[in-house]
Amino acid sequence: MDYDYDILLEPERQLIIAIDARLPALIKSIVHETGADPNVILPPLRHRPIHIASHGSTSSVLAALEDVGANLYAVNKWKQTAIFSAIHGKNLDAIDFLARRDADLNTVDDMTISPLEYAEMGRDVDVIAKLRFYGAYYKPDRSDQLLFLPQPPKIITEPETASAEDPLSTPGSLLRWIAQRKNPQGPDNSPPRPGD
Repeated sequence: MDYDYDILLEPERQLIIAIDARLPALIKSIVHETGADPNVILPPLRHRPIHIASHGSTSSVLAALEDVGANLYAVNKWKQTAIFSAIHGKNLDAIDFLARRDADLNTVDDMTISPLEYAEMGRDVDVIAKLRFYGAYYKPDRSDQLLFLPQPPKIITEPETASAEDPLSTPGSLLRWIAQRKNPQGPDNSPPRPGD
């Protein structure tokens, strides 16, 4: 994740730089020496350090954040846990780390999308397999309502033919239909004939 480091406060800026550099010892010393908050929500994207680390860092970085007090179960602006960031970054190491620490793999975000559904949107079979291995599942009430997954295109093998019962099926029939709706008596104001 790319951040504009200038908008962060100095201790949090140092913490994010250490996370991006994947330096666990530096993460610990920054938190202890500067008092950087490992649970702060960072502007502009409203993620926490654990989300940033889950996206692209190693399990040693996640362990260092856990050691200094980062909440592994904290949510970001969209009510997503760190497992969503690991899925987005296709970070199998972070998924392993979080799952082994009892991260809830079935918590939905603010759009009621589960981590497994989120992984299927990204179409990464390794991530999906890893989540399934650790017990991720579809919510029972949502398994038949998978939104955002592409639907197969409708294939038309033969051109659709107009039905004789369809009043709009022939050329000019739309105009006749409109005329009948406006004037049910007929064009010359006479009552409709029995055969019409």
